Amino acid sequence: MSPPCASPATTLSNTLGTTLSIQSPLLGRRQYQGEKVVLKKLSVDGCPNYFVDSFEKVQTIRWLGAGISADVFKVKDPLSGEFFAIKKSKQALRNERERDVLAREIMILEKLTLSRHNFDNIVRYYQAWQENEMFYLQMELCEGGTLQDLITMRNRELLPEYCLWNILRDIASGLKILSDYDIVHLDIKPDNIFVTEDGRLKIGDFGMAGNVIESTKIASKADFLEGDAKYIARELLSSTNRLPSADIFCLGIMMLEIATGKKLPEAGKEWHDLRTGHLPTLPCVYSNDIKGIIKQMMHPDPPKRPTAAEILQNSRVQTATEPVTLIQKHAIRQKLFVPSKLRNNTNRSTQKAIQYPFSSRDSKMKFNSTVSSSRRKSRKAHFGAHSTQRRVLMSAPLSKDLQNKYNVHSLPIRKEDEVLIVRGSQKSREGRVIAVYRKKFVIHVERVVREKSNGASVPIGIDASKVVITKLKLDKDRKKILERKNRAVSETEKGKFTEQDVAMATVD
Repeated sequence: MSPPCASPATTLSNTLGTTLSIQSPLLGRRQYQGEKVVLKKLSVDGCPNYFVDSFEKVQTIRWLGAGISADVFKVKDPLSGEFFAIKKSKQALRNERERDVLAREIMILEKLTLSRHNFDNIVRYYQAWQENEMFYLQMELCEGGTLQDLITMRNRELLPEYCLWNILRDIASGLKILSDYDIVHLDIKPDNIFVTEDGRLKIGDFGMAGNVIESTKIASKADFLEGDAKYIARELLSSTNRLPSADIFCLGIMMLEIATGKKLPEAGKEWHDLRTGHLPTLPCVYSNDIKGIIKQMMHPDPPKRPTAAEILQNSRVQTATEPVTLIQKHAIRQKLFVPSKLRNNTNRSTQKAIQYPFSSRDSKMKFNSTVSSSRRKSRKAHFGAHSTQRRVLMSAPLSKDLQNKYNVHSLPIRKEDEVLIVRGSQKSREGRVIAVYRKKFVIHVERVVREKSNGASVPIGIDASKVVITKLKLDKDRKKILERKNRAVSETEKGKFTEQDVAMATVD
């Protein structure tokens, strides 16, 4: 069964390479709201026999994720029993011009699909349509989540090297297909690398993609299509060239992020250093081979970067095994995971039936008998504490150098202190304290942020016990505290003899 076709006046051109635009005059607002238009429907080898008729007629299994402009859902067609992923725009389309902008992604996907190339490393596209002002895209379902999910769930713990070669092989294979058809993705990052149920990685989200462009024109603000600042190649900011070498840089800096386990800067000196060849040292657990290929992919001069085909010719890439067990386990875990957005709508019997393999849910927890398990009582005890006690709770140890300098072990943390995070998911990050949020007993550290689904960046709360103060913000009050603490420590040590004192006493 296929969706009802729209009239010729409102159906987009199905000819490969033509501009996707509406042939009819601009519709009135009310006409447009009630119109159902099939933008693209492809019938080639590998496409399902059944195309989704309407989003309202399918069963929404769960929410998979979201970008700046769309949500993605796992859906099941009740008639065929097939599972798909459907991308739904967050906001209503106001006119045909907005629909044509979204159709750019469809053109790229159509070009790839009609090429009848293998889709081992690219998310397959089926059809797109507009319904009740909203834009819908039906795609292949990748139930393993994204590469970013894998990084997050491992708390940025370093991946083994064989896993890095596997990731590099899968993404380079997808980029080779794109370059063969003169397509550049321009938004390669962990959020756009999807994981199938069997652990294979696929490139998705072609919203920024376009055809290869080579020109000497200087880029203006109107020409520039902004991508993710953390991964974007430097040359995209200064020219209108859109070449596959930009995707290779994105792949290289993404591999650097995975290999170091540290988040990438969005601006500033560190951002420029990464794009001028000044790369951080990779952990010693990795070989010179992986370090070398990452450095080549991030070369400041685009022509000197290897192509996707050259990466695949690398002997270490060719010997990379099929989907590794680590990624396969992650895919199974993600498939059975129920996101919190839908957890409230899931009945208890369904939740109990869900199995969580490879997790530590059944491991025994340590209990402190002096602490109540009641959240209400715990919060009352904390927030009802005296200000002196609250400052003790927000104290952090000093670094070894500061301890030796001031003879003080720890101090209440303050704004403008510089800290190093020594444990937790943000381990090894360092920066200046920009806020001490005492109501929640957390601090906010400069550049330690996360992205919300709407694209906004918000600070991550860090417990004071997870940091070490590396530089103190010294003012008059702070100096008095240090002097008082130092004096108190010195007085407690009166009358005590060290080994050195005893040894010197025997010297004539």
